[in-house]
Amino acid sequence: CVCVCVCWGVGGGCVAMARGSGPASTRKQRVRKAFSELDAQRALLASCAVEWKEIEEHLTEVDNDLHRRFEELAREEEEFDRKLKETEEALDKRELLLSSREQASLQRVQEQKDSAIAAVLEERQKWIEASRRKESKVVATKEVNGAKVAPEKDENGTVESFLVDNSSLKDGAAVDGEGAANVPSAKIVGTEGGKAVLVPEVNVRPQLKDLCNQMDAEGLVNFLVDHRKENSILRDELPCALQRTIDPCQLVLKCLEGYHIHRLDPNPIKDIRVSATRRACIWLLESLALVLADPVLGVDHPVVASHLKESAKEIAKNWKSKLDVHGDPGTAGNAIALDAQAFLQLLATFGIASDYGCDELCKLVSSIARQKQTPDLCRSLGLAAKIPYLVDILIKGGKKLEALSFADAFGIMNKVQPVNILKSYLKDARKDAQLSLKNAPNVTAGQVTLPNEAIMKELSALKAVLKAIEEYKL
Repeated sequence: CVCVCVCWGVGGGCVAMARGSGPASTRKQRVRKAFSELDAQRALLASCAVEWKEIEEHLTEVDNDLHRRFEELAREEEEFDRKLKETEEALDKRELLLSSREQASLQRVQEQKDSAIAAVLEERQKWIEASRRKESKVVATKEVNGAKVAPEKDENGTVESFLVDNSSLKDGAAVDGEGAANVPSAKIVGTEGGKAVLVPEVNVRPQLKDLCNQMDAEGLVNFLVDHRKENSILRDELPCALQRTIDPCQLVLKCLEGYHIHRLDPNPIKDIRVSATRRACIWLLESLALVLADPVLGVDHPVVASHLKESAKEIAKNWKSKLDVHGDPGTAGNAIALDAQAFLQLLATFGIASDYGCDELCKLVSSIARQKQTPDLCRSLGLAAKIPYLVDILIKGGKKLEALSFADAFGIMNKVQPVNILKSYLKDARKDAQLSLKNAPNVTAGQVTLPNEAIMKELSALKAVLKAIEEYKL
């Protein structure tokens, strides 16, 4: 457009000069000059027309390429969306299929497990009945000096009756009124370092045996409370007595129903009775753990039916809601430790510790770290991997000797620097003794009040350190 305008202006100028006045030669030169300029503008205009045509063709080609590429991308996007939808549908179907298969497998395993447990219980009941029949046929020996008589066998070669000499009947194994001797019970699985071992045979007193056979939960708890001073003997007799019952789990669960019925009372006599009842429940749980232990894997893997586990979970949930670990140690420390021990033993006995967090369980374990059976309890709870964390909690809580006990039980003594821990323990003991001496009464007229309690505490600390050095070979 610019070129056309320029040419038009030049042409107009030429015509104007031609019409103007002046010599003919001058007008001719002007016209020639104008036409020369017009030729130059014409060449420029032709060049612009050619370049514009090329640009237009290029733009058209680019536009066509863009449209073609856009259509290709649209087709690819549709294809991708279709494949994505098909893949998602296939994954959903596979997830439903896997879920149904998993549920069916779990149900099948649970059915097999329940049937196996039922078969074991049935066989045990048969064994108990056979043992009772054998006991009813036991007779006293005819010889005073106790010559043993070989067991009598039936036609199938099985032992039906045998004679026992008086020398073999020790304390608590006398013949009862029906002629049945209170013979030692069968061996059961115990624990030592988390491994299955055999507990020595013991003689179960008839009263305890009858309470277990009759499934008398209230009478069994009262019997344990009344004989609480014989706890060392009861710990040996209880597993054997429970093993002879029809359903030891149900018996112990019935005993646990009365754990929180009575609260601790300010009256010392009533308080002792309530505490003894709770300790009896703990003894029952510890003994039941031995009865439910897997014959191969030991107490860390109890064999419990699913419906019994659900009942134990309900009790654990109720106990956990009432458990107060953060109470005042000066007033309720013993009660806190007792409740924590009962709760943890319940989880370990029935194998339901996985329902609670490891850190939460470690804090509860720290409140009963003084108990000798606590390391084995930690193994049953599955806390072996958290022992370094637990040891750190005990050290920070001032329970340095308990921390060393755990470190030794789980073989991590080389990671806790025991010498430094014992030095720190002695330093804290001396500091407490000096504080007690500082606060002790001053010298009175002619007399010196000796702070025996502070001195005895420091001596006890020194004895404990010496014992630790000897026990851990430091």
